Amino acid sequence: MAHTGTIPTLLLAARIDPLRDPAAFEAAYQEASRDRKRKVDRLRQPEDKRRSLGAERLLRLALRCAGAEPADLAFTYNDAGKPCLTHPEHVYFSLSHSGEYVLCAVSDREIGCDIQKITDVRLALAKRFFTDEEAAHIAGQPSAAAQTDLFFRYWTLKESFIKARGWGLTMPLASFRVALGEDGAAIDAAAIGPPYRGKDFGDIPGYRCAVCLPGDPADLRLQLVSLV
Repeated sequence: MAHTGTIPTLLLAARIDPLRDPAAFEAAYQEASRDRKRKVDRLRQPEDKRRSLGAERLLRLALRCAGAEPADLAFTYNDAGKPCLTHPEHVYFSLSHSGEYVLCAVSDREIGCDIQKITDVRLALAKRFFTDEEAAHIAGQPSAAAQTDLFFRYWTLKESFIKARGWGLTMPLASFRVALGEDGAAIDAAAIGPPYRGKDFGDIPGYRCAVCLPGDPADLRLQLVSLV
């Protein structure tokens, strides 16, 4: 399908379970781009292969839903390794995976997304990776469960911002602040250009995910879909 203009901003998540079926896995592999096949071939663990294939399969589905699916997926990469579509132009995407899920965001603006399976964390991690204000906010929660949930809210929002900017690991998570609010999260970072805002989601039990873009994601909803 040819892309003819502005596309909607979409956020999709899917389980990788269907790719445990050998026939479904092979179909996804044959459909994958050359870049993705090379990446999958380098991976050793079957679960990692499924996550990698599932991420690109979800990207194809998101582009199709947005009316911007190219005949073939081809990518260029910035200096930090962030992939961009060679065509259609001005269509941006972000991929993430964790545990049993893959996540994809597409938009006509720079966008980043992140999903994390919730695990036990120690407050020392927050002090190491977050600002003093964020770490204190986490430490002030009334229970270990509340501390863990808030940790992953901050983590996914910060990761999604870095992905939206295409900076990779070159920007420390503690170098900017996430200001949580009822209508989303504002990103407070010096010299970043247009204002970026994030939104986090707890729709998937046992996981946290977030999206970030220049603009207001308040109306954006997480859509759960199937890979097959």
